[in-house]
Amino acid sequence: MDLNETRSKGSIVGLAVGDAIGYPAEFRRRAQILVEIGAEGIQDFIALKDPRFSRPFFTCPNHPPDHVLTKNVLGEGWIGEEAVASAMYCFWRSPDDYSSAVLTAINTDGDSDSIGAITGSVLGARLGINAIPLSWRERVEDSEYLHALGKRLWQKRRSRFH
Repeated sequence: MDLNETRSKGSIVGLAVGDAIGYPAEFRRRAQILVEIGAEGIQDFIALKDPRFSRPFFTCPNHPPDHVLTKNVLGEGWIGEEAVASAMYCFWRSPDDYSSAVLTAINTDGDSDSIGAITGSVLGARLGINAIPLSWRERVEDSEYLHALGKRLWQKRRSRFH
């Protein structure tokens, strides 16, 4: 698979996976997530396993998520610029580790699925589809469609610039 194709697919599938695994945490505070799910927070597609769930940016990477991904620092992601800033924080903490970055993004207060989707898309585009755990790629809703869409976008881009 061509590097640009893997990045196109990684961006599309990465966005969907980040959103899907973040969905169970949406509208829950981190403390509530830890009580309901366990001390490690969300580590996989728990929605499929558990019926209960059907500003000072440049210094942020040096601080833990519990401090940074809060209303008083980057915000809770309910508005666009907060979600993007939070996603970029997660990206910069783990720029070469899709799983770690997305898990950081979705185990937060606030709009965790949106933060996870943005983080997943950025990391998927950077690292390619193979950086996304295979089980996540296969279990995300409409997986085949998303893979096909990523391939079509790559083909469109390739035909336009070649």
